[in-house]
Amino acid sequence: MLTRRLCGTGSPLADAKRAGPCIAVVAGKHLYIVDAGEGSTKNINLMGFQAGKIDAVLLTHFHSDHLQTWANLKSYCKDKKGGTYELGIRDY
Repeated sequence: MLTRRLCGTGSPLADAKRAGPCIAVVAGKHLYIVDAGEGSTKNINLMGFQAGKIDAVLLTHFHSDHLQTWANLKSYCKDKKGGTYELGIRDY
């Protein structure tokens, strides 16, 4: 089963009442985070997701409001050997 939860819906303009863009996607036993705006980590934890269970952090594009907590969240992404996933970025 595939489910999604909005962890943040903010915009590039600062808003103290909203977290930046972030969606948690649960696919079976896997947890994926799409975008990592400001406040994402806090909201992910408040929603009951365990950061240590994140399988990957995906970015829709490279605007600052979508990647403010990317480095923090990606540190939780562990492969089966205990390392972190690094996804290559290709310039077109």
